[in-house]
Amino acid sequence: MGCGTVSPPMEHVSGSQWWTDYQPVSYTLTSKRGSRAQFSRHRQAPEHIFLPDAHDFHHCGLTSGDDIVDYDVRAQVQTCELDNLADLATETEYVRGRLAQYVNDLISLGVDGLRLDAAKHMATGDISNILGRLTTKPYITQEVIWGSGEPIQPSEYTSNGLPQINPNV
Repeated sequence: MGCGTVSPPMEHVSGSQWWTDYQPVSYTLTSKRGSRAQFSRHRQAPEHIFLPDAHDFHHCGLTSGDDIVDYDVRAQVQTCELDNLADLATETEYVRGRLAQYVNDLISLGVDGLRLDAAKHMATGDISNILGRLTTKPYITQEVIWGSGEPIQPSEYTSNGLPQINPNV
């Protein structure tokens, strides 16, 4: 069995740079990488686990002055903006439901798993709540960059799936 990853498949900010893929503006499955129909056709290889990079659902920067300043403060890491990218309120019922709806749509197209980019910027309980709403249990890997003494550790995320441990050295 093979495994492949793709950039986030949803509509994102305009631009040719790679990082624009990671700044979604909606949950519409249309991006510079293709349409919903193309995404669905690409997924038809049944011998592969398919992992779209779902990231932590940051939306494009909307305000200034609320960036993370101190990575030693858990509340800043999990609620402030990452490089001026506005963060969704994943602790709220509406956002949790909407994110589960989006992932269930991906599952309906044959997605077998997800890679959660920058997972440490979401509380593990929020991720667990969203994953608990899915129609099936996909394979989950979560990027958790960490450094010595940081308050958020990869071990916190193992109940949700495999933490992809990237030391911040």
